Amino acid sequence: MSAGKLQNITEMRRYRGIWRKRDLVPFWILQIILAIVCIVAAALLFVGASSVERQQREIEPSGLFVIVYLGYEADDLVKYARITGTITLILGVGTLIFDLIEIILLVQGRLNPVVLLITACVKTMVWSAYFITAIIITTASSIFGALGLLVGVVPTLTSIAQLVYGVIYTNRKRNGQLSRRTNKAIIGDQGSYDMVYDTRH
Repeated sequence: MSAGKLQNITEMRRYRGIWRKRDLVPFWILQIILAIVCIVAAALLFVGASSVERQQREIEPSGLFVIVYLGYEADDLVKYARITGTITLILGVGTLIFDLIEIILLVQGRLNPVVLLITACVKTMVWSAYFITAIIITTASSIFGALGLLVGVVPTLTSIAQLVYGVIYTNRKRNGQLSRRTNKAIIGDQGSYDMVYDTRH
């Protein structure tokens, strides 16, 4: 095999052999499911806010009386629902995009541990902030805080787990411990005669 061809194969597949599916796939499944739930929940919140707003105009067009839903004034409920829906939608779509990028890179054999570490850091910070905010809101006996806790607990935990794996594999990459597993994957793809050796010590 020519040096140029070998270099191209190594470049394309240098991260193909380092990942185990059980380390990543369960987290992706849970996060994608929750991302879809977030998007659906956001849509329902927007629809509900519009419905409450429309009913308020129909029931009390003069605006002289205050209409209350679930312990909230209609105007406040509409405002909270739209704010919560917007945040939930952004988090759901953002998580889905990050997960799809990670999956595509893994399939192509290009998922660098550093890339996973960066995306996991972003997801962990965002979802942790969301979860902590939901806890604070819940202490004020808010239904929106309780909803945030239910939505945020799984992506927060799975993002932290991905962050841990990202740190572990990044450290192994820096220490050269991933080279042997990567080379075995390349040899397995190309046959027993296409030997690849790691000369770094």
